[in-house]
Amino acid sequence: MKKYNLLLLLLFAFGLFNCQSPKQSKIYSEIIQEGNSKIEVVVVKGTPYEMGFSLGKHFKTQAKQTLQSYLNTAFKEEKSLSLNYLMEAWNKNLPYIDIRIQNEMKGFSDGSGIDLKTLQAAHALPFVSPYACSGVDVWGKATSDSCLYQIRNLDYSIDAGLQKFPLVVIYKPDKGISHANITFAGLLTSHTGINEESIVLGEKGESPSKEMPYPLNGKHFMTMFRSLLYDAKSLQDVENEIEQSHMIKRFYLFVADGKKNYEKAVKYLISSPDSIKWHKWTDNDSTDVYVPKVFKDVTYYTMKNDVAADFIKENYGKFDDKKMAELSRRVAAKSNLIDVVYNATNLELWVACASEKQRASEREYIHVDLKKYFKK
Repeated sequence: MKKYNLLLLLLFAFGLFNCQSPKQSKIYSEIIQEGNSKIEVVVVKGTPYEMGFSLGKHFKTQAKQTLQSYLNTAFKEEKSLSLNYLMEAWNKNLPYIDIRIQNEMKGFSDGSGIDLKTLQAAHALPFVSPYACSGVDVWGKATSDSCLYQIRNLDYSIDAGLQKFPLVVIYKPDKGISHANITFAGLLTSHTGINEESIVLGEKGESPSKEMPYPLNGKHFMTMFRSLLYDAKSLQDVENEIEQSHMIKRFYLFVADGKKNYEKAVKYLISSPDSIKWHKWTDNDSTDVYVPKVFKDVTYYTMKNDVAADFIKENYGKFDDKKMAELSRRVAAKSNLIDVVYNATNLELWVACASEKQRASEREYIHVDLKKYFKK
């Protein structure tokens, strides 16, 4: 009888120990600096919940500041917004949000102590707000080295203060593909990213404010991007997901596969309010009437299409990371939060972040060799 009681006691103690706190995934962090610009690169491993918990614990203070500033600025600029309104938007869209993102967000909340509803509300802001950006892909004959390059300009207000804590988060999930999300402390969905299979994703907003409030019964690109970064091994995987999904709002998607000897990119226009929900263009496509000129091995749509077309023509066959960075600077909007140049073939990126007084396009680009972090 005593042995039986001792066994029960040991089992109870073991169970209590395992329930006391969630498993925390290993985390690696370093600051990379170029001139006056710097960015933190963080590597997390494990399940979505574990990776979220580790990120939340690591960025507890920064995330609280970021989310408070982000939400307060949104409420100030748009009087119709409120925490309750954003929570309604989140809950309406919840059926279309990957369970892995939901689990990561729960882990982040538990790790940081930030209320889960506050996190959800902040992540619902892109669902209900208009914005505009730029994207360009070049590869093959357009480049100097046959690598696939992409630029992604996030032309968003610096008043919200997101630029105080810019991040490159490297996810190494227990199930799925390792990937990099270029983001800000406390924000877990993706406006742009790249995975270890050389799949690179970017976007340009095209939803006018006159169409507000936007329908929410479909996938938003920022949640879809995280799913694609987890799962997509080829450009065809990405295209299948876009074409088979019901998506919301209007935006251009720049999607590409940079694998050596398979470099290719496609541009989509999502038009969910219309009877035809999406349009697709490859390079040198005469049906692409939305740009002034088309080129072989190039897809683009920017805030300044005439400027982009002239620059592409002048530098055709010479594109590398420096030429792409220069193009990114030339097409940047007045509100320019973060600019990214990818070499998807070599798994590298260069990122420029706004400061309190300067646009991203006026700042130094910081080089990040993703191969180094994918191997950690």
